[in-house]
Amino acid sequence: MTGLWMTESDRRFPRRARAVTAVLWGILLVGCGRPRAPVEQEPAAKPVAAVMPATASGAGNADASADRGDVDLLRRPAFTTAGDTAEAAEAAGLRDECFRLAEGIATAVPRDPAGWSLLGTVHRHFGDAEGAARLWEHSVALDGRFSEAIRQLGDAALEQGNPAEAERRYRQTLEIDPTALPVVGQLAEALLQQGEFSAAAELLEVFLAAHPQSVPGWCALGKTRASQQDAAAARKAYERAFELDADSRDAHQGLGRALLALGDQQGAKVHLETVARLQGEKVDRYRSGNAQDADAAAPGQWAATTHHDAALILARRGDLPAAAEAAQRAIELDAESGLSRSLLAAILTRDRRPAEALVVQREWCTHAPSSPEAWIGLGQ
Repeated sequence: MTGLWMTESDRRFPRRARAVTAVLWGILLVGCGRPRAPVEQEPAAKPVAAVMPATASGAGNADASADRGDVDLLRRPAFTTAGDTAEAAEAAGLRDECFRLAEGIATAVPRDPAGWSLLGTVHRHFGDAEGAARLWEHSVALDGRFSEAIRQLGDAALEQGNPAEAERRYRQTLEIDPTALPVVGQLAEALLQQGEFSAAAELLEVFLAAHPQSVPGWCALGKTRASQQDAAAARKAYERAFELDADSRDAHQGLGRALLALGDQQGAKVHLETVARLQGEKVDRYRSGNAQDADAAAPGQWAATTHHDAALILARRGDLPAAAEAAQRAIELDAESGLSRSLLAAILTRDRRPAEALVVQREWCTHAPSSPEAWIGLGQ
């Protein structure tokens, strides 16, 4: 189920534009017209690392006073050359840009766990699992209730084959932040990996009672019922997912397997052939070049998400000019990101620059005239 609930990009940038837009305006426009004091962090329970800026070569140095000894929080992993192509050079440049951005945010306010957590996400994306865990643990040391870093540690534990630790981290996350709904899918997967099928099913049924339109939720329940050798219940769950989204590959595949288990080979054939067709369409997209274009854009889109997350942190700290700059860069990297456009408009409004905010919103409406979120944002 890892990846079923959401991809890494979804995990960082949930696709709930209307809800997120409302939250952004709620956060950034409270007290509009009054200067906002920077976020002050609570004193850490333990001594924290005294971090030095990264060197020009990209390597960092840190004097860390921690229980586990000296820890270099700014140490970057070594990267192999991906080739001499222009695309490889661009990807490497975006990688270094993301590292510099996150390192700067982390060191600017070293007692803010959000900056270190963002840097951990960058490390994780570029293959440094050890460095990412070190940074998330540091975030939790700064604030034991910083749920984002705790959830990330749960994801890391699940990926490393430690579902019991992942379960502990996910339950802690939900205790701190009951609105972290995507964690439910990961928690269910951790339970399944431990053979706790009944517990996973109960968890998902409670979730679906509150969120009956969740296609990933129904697919997850179908997988859980299949693990319990209850093909009839699995079919029922997958059928519900299929009713909600007839194009869901997971629903087709799960329903096909459930029907096979029930002896309905003809019914299974329909759904499994659909899975093959969807896979064939994916291959055709690659042959036509459309998918290659999407893959080529992926480094830019990921970097855009990093800048968006950075803008949120900077806005919450009260550094609105820097937040606006980061949000603008996110839009440059991914022109389709309506959330970054909404965020930039909110930041500009909060920074007493309403005329510029209107320009941003109008540009979004022009760019995506069929987007309800664009027009809602302009109305706000």
